[in-house]
Amino acid sequence: MIRSFPELAAQRWHLWRQPLKDKQRPRPDWSRLAPIYRLGPADTPEQRQRKLHQLMAFLHQRFTRLRQAWPAWETFDVGAYFDLYPDQAAVLCEIRVRNDRLQAVFFVDLLVPSFRRALHYWQTEVIPAYRQVQLSLAGRRARPTTLQYLLGTAFSSDIMPEFDALYQEARVALRQSILPLARSGDVHFLAHSAACLERLRVAKAYRDPEIREVIARLDRVPTLTVEHTVAMVPNGRQRRRERLARRRYFGTRHRWAL
Repeated sequence: MIRSFPELAAQRWHLWRQPLKDKQRPRPDWSRLAPIYRLGPADTPEQRQRKLHQLMAFLHQRFTRLRQAWPAWETFDVGAYFDLYPDQAAVLCEIRVRNDRLQAVFFVDLLVPSFRRALHYWQTEVIPAYRQVQLSLAGRRARPTTLQYLLGTAFSSDIMPEFDALYQEARVALRQSILPLARSGDVHFLAHSAACLERLRVAKAYRDPEIREVIARLDRVPTLTVEHTVAMVPNGRQRRRERLARRRYFGTRHRWAL
């Protein structure tokens, strides 16, 4: 599933050059978001800026506690830790564990209502219409048939202009969200901003020599994606179990001594 604006932008650019590979997941119930995550479509710029400052402070607090929290869970529950329902956590947050390092990535773009509208239209209107056109062009003749002509015309004149309008609205909203955070020197956002990493991750999905072109174009694409990486203590969970076992053992001996 597309989870950031750079992902959506790259797919838009490569619509006719590379087959779409969008593994869609069930759409989360955004109406059940915890208050800290709610960015309303009718928010004034001041309200949105205040909410984003609060959100970045909240994520910073959760990120910095990960080093101690991760080993304390037998099975880490991302949703419970970030106050999200399972369907929300599945798309908003990604935990990557490599060797002794843990990386938590939070796709804040999905909390922006205008981006969700553009993404929803892309998934429900653009992709199905694109696949109809693509299927009709399979084994096409020298001259397009009437069906091919009608499908192509409808896609170009009806579907894509509507999407491009939603796309530009989302782009403006993200820029207007990022600028106040950067200009005010919001330490929580600046410490965890993963814009460069997200753009590079998206660009790597495309084959050479296109990757350089994608990276250059993605430099102008805004994203609120944040991440935090921590070095984990080797065998941290095993050590925690041993500490708990020792406490239970000595606690039992102490009670018998009484």
